[in-house]
Amino acid sequence: MERFELENCFIEYKGSRYLSSVILLRKEKNILIDPGRKCFLKEKIDEIWLTHIHPDHFFYLKKFPNIPVYIHPEGIKIMKSEKPYKEVILREIKEVDRITKNIKGMRKIFIILSSRLFLILFGTPFYRKERFNNNFIPFKDGEERYGIRIYFTPGHSPDSVSFFLEKERILISGDLIVKRKPFSLNALLPLSNIEEGIKSLRFLKGLNPEIVLPGHGRPIMNGLKKINEMIYLTEREIECVKKKWHRNFYLTYFNIQRCLKNKSIMARLSSIVFYSKFLYRR
Repeated sequence: MERFELENCFIEYKGSRYLSSVILLRKEKNILIDPGRKCFLKEKIDEIWLTHIHPDHFFYLKKFPNIPVYIHPEGIKIMKSEKPYKEVILREIKEVDRITKNIKGMRKIFIILSSRLFLILFGTPFYRKERFNNNFIPFKDGEERYGIRIYFTPGHSPDSVSFFLEKERILISGDLIVKRKPFSLNALLPLSNIEEGIKSLRFLKGLNPEIVLPGHGRPIMNGLKKINEMIYLTEREIECVKKKWHRNFYLTYFNIQRCLKNKSIMARLSSIVFYSKFLYRR
């Protein structure tokens, strides 16, 4: 666990290479950010903030009943539904259906099967049949709470939110930024948007953060350098995919894999879905 003792607040950061990071931010209120893991269950929590509504970031929300939860407005309906875990996966499946609407034959089957396999691998470990008793409250883009700025930063997901402690120059990025090693934008889900993601990174770069607390991995102490690196690697990846795009669909799929540096097997499974949307503008 990493601890940051600052003038007006105290941050406890429980990072993980594979599971989501969980953050306890002590200011005027005790704020728990992304309760996706079994952490801080015995602490007094006043508010819960979610960087986005992927199951690995709210898996243990059930352990904090009746505590107000602040999220992006797009996540309200899903989190209030009878089966929020299922709804998160269904919205990704609906996007795949939209992408493949005008595609026919084996190409369509290939995209659907690869995306279904990816979504099963992504969602099954976190699936639960339950609803939440919390009061879900929407953030406003640019609002300030307890000296923390809330910014909408789409890219990894349409409901991604970042938190910036202006005085301390600490950025809590969710999954828009992950891991300390060289890594391009974490935006290969069906609902990801690589162009919006680059815009979000450029915006965060303008905040000049010193420390980044990512959605996965350990704290990044040279935050501005990391963001510049991500912008560069993402733009290079896009150009690589454009150059290797071929009229033969299957050749294209394998060509894309050569462009994806430091990407997980799940990201590789979803890459053809994501880049089909990006290049064909469906």
